[in-house]
Amino acid sequence: MTAPSRETPAPPMPGHPARQLAIQTSRRYASRLPEWAVIACAAVSRFWRLDYHSIWFDEAVSLSWAAADPAYTWRVTSQLVEEKHPPVYYVALHVWQQLGGLTGLAHSDVYLRALGSFLGVITVVALMATAHRLSGRATSLVAGLLVAVSPVLVWYSQ
Repeated sequence: MTAPSRETPAPPMPGHPARQLAIQTSRRYASRLPEWAVIACAAVSRFWRLDYHSIWFDEAVSLSWAAADPAYTWRVTSQLVEEKHPPVYYVALHVWQQLGGLTGLAHSDVYLRALGSFLGVITVVALMATAHRLSGRATSLVAGLLVAVSPVLVWYSQ
């Protein structure tokens, strides 16, 4: 005699197999609605009013490093003692600016700041995935929401 499984099978759904698949898929996406809400909150808080301030000095310096050749930027910034950002950021910003040049957005203040905002949203997603693996869904949602609305993290993402 085998032990009963923990999961009880879903009752059979009447109808066409395609309809059954559509219902299962919609239930799966609906069950992830809280996660999507936290991610949307992170995106809105980071992308909201990106154009409020003009370019600051540190952003102008980042732009000048990003405009240089990536090999030069990597070599010089990795040797600077007082430089706070690793050269990976400037190389990523260089690539981001190149992509913006293809679309004509490269010289926009909003486009420059969008990289940090995008990386901030990715940080929330990565934190939620890690917390979910370590502690479960509830912890993941709470941690994600706290990081999504953290004023300091939103400020530095913008």
